[in-house]
Amino acid sequence: MVNELAVRCFGDRRLVSYWFVLDDRVKLNPYFVWSTRLKSVFTSRAFNSALVRISTPVEPSGLEAARKRINRFIRDFRQDLRAVRS
Repeated sequence: MVNELAVRCFGDRRLVSYWFVLDDRVKLNPYFVWSTRLKSVFTSRAFNSALVRISTPVEPSGLEAARKRINRFIRDFRQDLRAVRS
């Protein structure tokens, strides 16, 4: 599960999927991530965090085709990442 936005930029439509990684855990809520990072300033506990964002054009085939394309990429990316880690 990921966050999703359909955006228009300079006349192009894009589907954007994004999520956060906080200490190797996937988080969807940006407020949780930012508050955890802020709390780390006061507790001197370091957190590794990242925003992962992937986008693809929304072509005439529509939003559902773009969603399938992004989901396929994410699935393949996760499999490749697991292979590298093991």
